Amino acid sequence: MDPRQRRTGPAGIAGPARVSAEKAKDISHTLSRLWSFFKVEKKELFITFLLILASGLLGISVPFLIGKAIDAIFPGKSLVEFENLRFIILILLSVYILDNVLTFLQEYIVAGIAQRIVYNLREKLFEKLQSLPIMFFDIHTHGEIMSRLTNDIDNVSTTISQTTVQLMVSVVNIIGSLVMMIYLSPLMTMASLITVPMVYFMTKVIASKTKLLFREQQKTLGRLNGHIEESIAGIHVVKAFNNEGKVIDEFKEQNDILRDVGVKAQIWSGYIMPLMNVINNFGFGVIAIFGGALAVKGTISVGVIASFISYSKQFTRPLNELANTFNTLQSGIAGAERVLKY
Repeated sequence: MDPRQRRTGPAGIAGPARVSAEKAKDISHTLSRLWSFFKVEKKELFITFLLILASGLLGISVPFLIGKAIDAIFPGKSLVEFENLRFIILILLSVYILDNVLTFLQEYIVAGIAQRIVYNLREKLFEKLQSLPIMFFDIHTHGEIMSRLTNDIDNVSTTISQTTVQLMVSVVNIIGSLVMMIYLSPLMTMASLITVPMVYFMTKVIASKTKLLFREQQKTLGRLNGHIEESIAGIHVVKAFNNEGKVIDEFKEQNDILRDVGVKAQIWSGYIMPLMNVINNFGFGVIAIFGGALAVKGTISVGVIASFISYSKQFTRPLNELANTFNTLQSGIAGAERVLKY
């Protein structure tokens, strides 16, 4: 843009021309650049992954032990294997305690990783701002730049702290649960996987819509912050030229746009959880019917059905949890995209 192009500021005085909405970069490029900041923390990330792997193995063992406990009780009081049942319960208590300890360590380490990455992001961005030409600050409002230093980086921080562990846990749970499901009953595993294509299609459709909306939300927030900063910094000039009405109208316009985009983004991201619940309930019904038929034929025991249902929930739970934090993930990626484009 020609730096000689000017616009009218809140007080009616000359100022930098408003720029059009920036062309968004693709998610893969943003994640690739963001990964360079994660590389610095590779040692801590490796330790976190080991803790998650150990915690995941403990969690995967729980449904299997519960199934064994049910089989020790079934079919009646006179046939209960009390010695075996007490041993299984003791192991379960130990697993739960150790799993909570490992989870605490994971969250403690990831909190440090997130803050150090955000610290480096802020430092690099501030250094970059010092090297930019004067023309850059002439065509970008101060509030919009500050929005990237604060709001966008805060979104990145929230996303890292909430999703880093979640992504690792999801991988471990999905692989571990699938292995145990195949071990318990290959036939029931095939029946339960009928919901996977449904989840994939639903997520793909909604993701294509929400990523655009959250990206636009961050851009609109930056423009609104720029207008607020200009108006407050030049409040004396605004009053001197009796320009309060125009400033208020411009604020309302930007605020309305931000509200509309934010509502649409939240509505689209909010579709995921209800749809996931419908798909999960459908899958649960398929497993219950198919498992019941196999149990009647004597192919599997009641304990195996109980274990399999738990594993099927563990298999789909990571998808549910990712769906629950989907808006945070999309908002964080949009924020990282705006920060890393400098």
